Amino acid sequence: MEKGQARHLFSHAEAEPVLRRMGYSQEQIEDMLRDLPDPIDGEREAETLFKLGISIDALRDRMGGSL
Repeated sequence: MEKGQARHLFSHAEAEPVLRRMGYSQEQIEDMLRDLPDPIDGEREAETLFKLGISIDALRDRMGGSL
């Protein structure tokens, strides 16, 4: 991350509907979010998201580039 660039954080409440639109069940979403802090730092948690089968780029796209 470049100096002075803001980190992109998003809450579990913001992530849940996006994950649902991506096709995950409520049970899968709850399991995923259990492994992530709230709020989620997309860059810091990129490896955990990847292990869960979610790319930060996919989340960013689904949230309209707001991450």
